[in-house]
Amino acid sequence: MTVLIAALATAMTEGITPEDARSMLNEAVLSAQSLNYIVNNLIELSRYQSDRLVLHMEPINIIESINSLIGKRRMDAGKHQLLLDIPEDLPAVHADRTRLELILSNLLNNAINYSVEGTEVRLSVQRQPENLLVSVSDQGIGIPADQQASLFQAFERLESAGRVTRGLGLGLLVCKRLVEAH
Repeated sequence: MTVLIAALATAMTEGITPEDARSMLNEAVLSAQSLNYIVNNLIELSRYQSDRLVLHMEPINIIESINSLIGKRRMDAGKHQLLLDIPEDLPAVHADRTRLELILSNLLNNAINYSVEGTEVRLSVQRQPENLLVSVSDQGIGIPADQQASLFQAFERLESAGRVTRGLGLGLLVCKRLVEAH
């Protein structure tokens, strides 16, 4: 919140160049998005823990959902290459659209945050006999075996090779809980 306020205040300062103002506004947008992810994740965890998570299941065109999400995430991707590997004729999936998009958004966010800029982040869908397998992969450094057990614990974050990583360490736990709820 502090970065958001400071960026907006600086952008409104008299005498600031248009380029600097735009840079500050971009930083404000990134900070607001980060805050939005944190709040959404906290709300979903709270609902899950209080047994008040209600899924609104409906048939969803997964290709449309993924394309919409990728369109929203292009700005966050920085210099990463967001690639899609999705067959064209996929059946509808029965899921909660908002929660499905939150799961995919959290997975994309992790892939972007924990891999070197300029590398590929790939979202793929594969047909299986009874299901669709949706996955997000990156070219990051991987997760050491001794840290894998803590991946789904609240407020746990892995070091990201010197990069400043936004967030609280809730994304994968939220993914796990929402997948379990489905």
